[in-house]
Amino acid sequence: MQVVEVLGTRICDIGLAELLDRVSTAAFQRERLTVGYVNAHVMDTAAREPKLAGFLDRADIVYCDGWGPVLAARITGKRLGPRMTGADWILDLCSVAAAEALPMGLVASEPGVADKAARVLEGRYPGLSFSFVFHGFFKKSGSENDRVIREITRWDPRILLVGMGTPLQEQWIMDNREALGDRVVWAVGAMADYVSGKLKRAPEWMLEAKLEWLFRLCQEPGRLSSRYIRGNARLLKRLLFSL
Repeated sequence: MQVVEVLGTRICDIGLAELLDRVSTAAFQRERLTVGYVNAHVMDTAAREPKLAGFLDRADIVYCDGWGPVLAARITGKRLGPRMTGADWILDLCSVAAAEALPMGLVASEPGVADKAARVLEGRYPGLSFSFVFHGFFKKSGSENDRVIREITRWDPRILLVGMGTPLQEQWIMDNREALGDRVVWAVGAMADYVSGKLKRAPEWMLEAKLEWLFRLCQEPGRLSSRYIRGNARLLKRLLFSL
């Protein structure tokens, strides 16, 4: 697996088949594996948040989740593997986990959303088990956080998916990585929102035209306008100054 550096961020040039093979192998063998992703928003945030940058440097696999890093790599004369969002890989991952009897965990989104996402996936893949499911709106320190960690250890999911948004999910993983033990821990962003139906995926023609960001902006203008307008502008400025 080749690692490509784009604007100071190390990104793995990895395809879906290799990614799922590494994750399932680590889960089956009870190896400690940390997986993250980058898109334009993550790269922009990492430039201003040292803890997020540290997570990206220390994670075992950091794959490309958006077109921004792909285009930035091309402009700087580098090659980067395919873009893969949570909506792209979650069904394949669940198929593998069901076939290999690997229990999964999900800590994500607001109350009720993670539970619905887990039920949808378990219903689609007989044999798939989410041994631990919890929302992401809990206190990330103190007794409540300790209780979540104890429950994860108790129910022992081999693959733990964490979707709290960047940079919160990455910070929580870093703060608790030792306590989370020898399992795969994967930052997944808004994946549970899409699986549960809380958010809709862009139509195929918008995906092919690389306009998924516009579809998301229309769904959540208040939350995403700053990310896509100011964040992308900062990233473009960094790219231009790097040439």
